Amino acid sequence: MLTKLPHAIRGRTREILEFALRNVEQYPDALAARLMRNFGISRQAASQHLQTLVEAGLLAASGQTRARTYRALPMIQHTKQLHVTPILEEDIAWREYIAPHLGEATENIREICHFGFTEILNNVLDHSGATRVTVGVSGTSTTIDITVTDNGTGIFQAIADSLELEDARHVALELSKGRLTTNAVRHAGGSLFVTAQLFDTLTIQSGRSVLEQRGTSGEATLRDEAFSIKGTSVRMSISRQAKRTLAVVLDEISDAERDARQARVHVPVSLMQYGEDTLMSRSQARRLVARLDDLDQVLLDFSGVASIGPAFADEVFRCFRQENPRVTLITANANQDVRKRIRAALAGAASTNL
Repeated sequence: MLTKLPHAIRGRTREILEFALRNVEQYPDALAARLMRNFGISRQAASQHLQTLVEAGLLAASGQTRARTYRALPMIQHTKQLHVTPILEEDIAWREYIAPHLGEATENIREICHFGFTEILNNVLDHSGATRVTVGVSGTSTTIDITVTDNGTGIFQAIADSLELEDARHVALELSKGRLTTNAVRHAGGSLFVTAQLFDTLTIQSGRSVLEQRGTSGEATLRDEAFSIKGTSVRMSISRQAKRTLAVVLDEISDAERDARQARVHVPVSLMQYGEDTLMSRSQARRLVARLDDLDQVLLDFSGVASIGPAFADEVFRCFRQENPRVTLITANANQDVRKRIRAALAGAASTNL
């Protein structure tokens, strides 16, 4: 990984430098402290190690002494704007504009990038109505990012129109469930769902709406950017240290699809929220559990949800459960107030069955 460092750097020093590179994005303003804590070294020694990375062109530093912050510097940066024509093909774009710039990426990372790039670009060619698309690859010593940006019909609007959904928030919720079945969006939904499982982070922006999905945890967040874009921009990010392989992930997804009831979907409940609004109504609840009745397990992730109303809880944890007794609802990251509402709904379900 540290190709710009002298080959003579070995042992503990290399271990420290690699640790710094792996952790710079998570701890940009506390990187020296992380080195001190993990390796039992002095602040002066930690600073010297970080300066080695700065001099090697792998990190940039700003600020002084204890206020010093670090960021990883790009080792790869290449973009190409293409005209969308009948002769533009995704495999050729991969070979000409992306693959040659991946450098020393491992074979499993290269395969994942190949799959993700060609799937997303194929969606642009087949569904977006774009006239131009910009493809790119960038990376630091620790990560690789693949981007595909088009000027066509934004993906959130296209799916909302096809499925008669209200807006980007409802689209994000349906994408998190996977398995979109409407013909007009089946390809896009399936490709995005699979790609999200392969990469550490899949980020999609259309208009001002930005959906970020984390493949390792299944978490998803939707936010508004200050600026709006026409069309759709997709960024796929993966760590150079990732060990998963394309074959294993595709096999896992294929196994789940062969027995759909064994599939477990991670649903971020926060995608139902608008600003500070509380999840109160039965209609919100029905929207949450739509298309989940053919699964065996559903993980409802309440991260970022401050409270839910009695009707919402009753619709999900009593009505839906009674109508779909084979579906196991699993909750995660619920605070005390949310757990209280869920318990009340479950108690109501139990009394109904007496």
